[in-house]
Amino acid sequence: MLRGLEAVAADLAAAGIPFFLLRGDPGETLPALAARTSAGLVVADVSPLRLSRSWRASVAAGLGAGGTGMAEVDAHNVVPLWGPATEKREIGARTLRPRLHRCLPDFLTEFPALPPVTPWAGPPPPPIDWAAIITEATAAGAAVPEVAWCVPGEAAARAALAAFATRDRLKVYLKRNDPNVGE
Repeated sequence: MLRGLEAVAADLAAAGIPFFLLRGDPGETLPALAARTSAGLVVADVSPLRLSRSWRASVAAGLGAGGTGMAEVDAHNVVPLWGPATEKREIGARTLRPRLHRCLPDFLTEFPALPPVTPWAGPPPPPIDWAAIITEATAAGAAVPEVAWCVPGEAAARAALAAFATRDRLKVYLKRNDPNVGE
């Protein structure tokens, strides 16, 4: 994840957008950063996990005093987790799948081009020593080795998708559930 964040930070820097890496209690560090930078809105990714919900609640409570708004988006899924496909908890894929498919034309669109960015006028982010942070995380989580079979970042993801779609791998994948393949 840290190597992915490093790639995101580089991409944002190339677009003139600052990247802040915060450490500590999100309920304290994020509202403080929002106040320091005069942020108008904090955008959080949806996650149904208890810890993530707790963090968002504490951040929202901390932001409330400063007047900064907070919005939640679903960046994980093509069709957002809550709302458009169904308002209830589905019992299985067979009931959810048709509802998701009906929503695809509304959500399966290209990303718009990034509009010109207004030069950042706030305090600059402190420099990030990625090597030191990754070394620290590696030492703290030595029982779980770093994933070595994939390269993080948007450029690597696009390259992996292109390789998958243009080679024989897609043909094999499309036949993955066919019991007659290989006979």
